[in-house]
Amino acid sequence: MNAASSHGTSDRRRPLIALATAAAITVVVALATGGFGSDGSPSEPTPGGASPGPGPAGDVRAALMRDDEAIDGVLGYTPFISLGGAKHREVALTFDDGPGPSTPALLDYLEAVAAPATFFLIGRSVARHPDVVRRQIDAGFTLGTHTESHNRLASRTFAEQEDEILGGADRITRLSRHAVRLFRPPYGSYDARTLRIARAERMLMVLWSIDPRDYTTRRSRQIVDATLKAARPGAIVVLHDGPGRRARTLAAVRLLVPALRRRGYRLVSLPELLRDDPPPRRQPGPRPDRG
Repeated sequence: MNAASSHGTSDRRRPLIALATAAAITVVVALATGGFGSDGSPSEPTPGGASPGPGPAGDVRAALMRDDEAIDGVLGYTPFISLGGAKHREVALTFDDGPGPSTPALLDYLEAVAAPATFFLIGRSVARHPDVVRRQIDAGFTLGTHTESHNRLASRTFAEQEDEILGGADRITRLSRHAVRLFRPPYGSYDARTLRIARAERMLMVLWSIDPRDYTTRRSRQIVDATLKAARPGAIVVLHDGPGRRARTLAAVRLLVPALRRRGYRLVSLPELLRDDPPPRRQPGPRPDRG
């Protein structure tokens, strides 16, 4: 990495990291002194001197801080994961390539059945659907970057990879006011430069252990059967909620969630998986893509 690239990373991210730090300080102060208003700002004292509780915005931001601690713990020994620990029957559902036309209906279902999930968003789709992303943030879903435009990273220069990873993350941060800490490379394509960028930004690269290929499968039942067959404690499932309509995936999720629960699995977000059952130090995964 040349000096220009190094300074580019530092200069570009410093305002957003400072923003996230300021938000964290605000959370601590607000939790200690009375909480947040409905818009996420520190709340005004109520008549009679009593202060309201932290409220939804404060709860979400406090949860983000806990998630960051879990991610930092795992980054202490591995730069990427593809599988969680095997001590508990927990499975993490993750969704790539959104937000898209099917995302609102997917959120309706996940919220109705109290099923956590993690979404890896494409920056350009975030720009087209900011209201959907705000809903994901307000509902407490975990968000990560899936790059700005879904390019195969290993075929790009260091500067191009940096623009892709940080461009997508910046769009999310502008809405969430919290630094993005999770990253998934499109197509699982990455190399040593990718990991160097992620390390500099304190991002954990997330791969997967189950891919039912919902983007090519013709029947929802095939998606469900493939996932159930491969399910195991600590599994990370990759599905897709964009960029186009994903009717088969949506139908599959409506079958998959109750089926996993009947088998004794608990659905968790990725940070919750890291916190409850830290992943093993030696992570399985594809070799770095050099194509």
